[in-house]
Amino acid sequence: MKDDKKLYIILGNGFTIDFLNHIDPDNKLGIDVQNLFKYGSEVTWPQSQEQGFLSYKYCPNLWNLGARSNLSTAKSYKIIENILTCINAIASIKPSGQTDNQEPNQIYKNAYSELVEYLRQLFVNYNSKVSDTSFKTKITDWPWYKFFKKTKMNNKYSKIYITTYNYDIFLEKVLDLMDFSYSLSGIEDARGKKINIFKPHGSISFNHKIEVLPGAFSISYEDNWWVDLEPEDIIVRTENLEKPSLKSALIPPAGESKRIKAPWASGIRKNAIRCAKNLTKTDDVIICGLSYWHVDRNEIDEILTNFDAGVNVKMYNPSKNIDAFNAVLSSIFRNYIHYTNPNSLEDHV
Repeated sequence: MKDDKKLYIILGNGFTIDFLNHIDPDNKLGIDVQNLFKYGSEVTWPQSQEQGFLSYKYCPNLWNLGARSNLSTAKSYKIIENILTCINAIASIKPSGQTDNQEPNQIYKNAYSELVEYLRQLFVNYNSKVSDTSFKTKITDWPWYKFFKKTKMNNKYSKIYITTYNYDIFLEKVLDLMDFSYSLSGIEDARGKKINIFKPHGSISFNHKIEVLPGAFSISYEDNWWVDLEPEDIIVRTENLEKPSLKSALIPPAGESKRIKAPWASGIRKNAIRCAKNLTKTDDVIICGLSYWHVDRNEIDEILTNFDAGVNVKMYNPSKNIDAFNAVLSSIFRNYIHYTNPNSLEDHV
């Protein structure tokens, strides 16, 4: 082992997209992690197992805001962005900040509650489409799989931190397949584990400790119910994900875990920042698949600005729309390299 060398990885949606492009290049599985409403009519309602979660029947507020399965990616994201922009603002209101007793318009708050539950069911549905057999046979030549396998074998790093903003558990499945132990920091005990994974936007594996029968599932429209979800309320479950959770621990795209004052997310975010501060100029940082849109920047910057300026930073991103991110990374870090694909990952271990 080299002198206590550490690795910090930051993963965005592009990591999952690359994974899906590798195992299902023709999209025969019917998975789209960019247009989050595209397959909404196929998602089942837990209580009845009827398809059509994204519908007026089950999500009237989302529907009234225009959410449909036939929308373009841009229009779908715009609806989600509008909802989260409202929630980000609402979450910032201090208790003494509103003096008018008139009931405010609830459609965006209620749509947020529907969106959280819908996204959990959507990604649970996606997870079920990737069979274990397909996963095991197609994943071994994926560059990221080979990277983690070589990292485990050569024991180059004493500690690996991974902050991922993805809800899916494909990363965890990759590590499980090679028996590479990890913990989900902030939810599980991270002591003694070489890999600490931070999921500040939540995961489909985060479940409330109180089990809910499918026949008792409902969407809670309580005001700011997410504020009541504490880390100790959450258990990690990677099997039987179709079983509904009493309260889902997810923060939708465009949501800021710092402003949306969910205690479970706050602890994860703080742990991720604390570990970023532990890196020195001899350590490595890998970034993959981050959009760095205006809604993401504050949260990502919190991590980036806590790294030592001398760390070795590599970004893997084929997108042409990352000029601003390239500018930021090259301004902060003197040892920064950008790659357009992950094929060379294994060479850097």
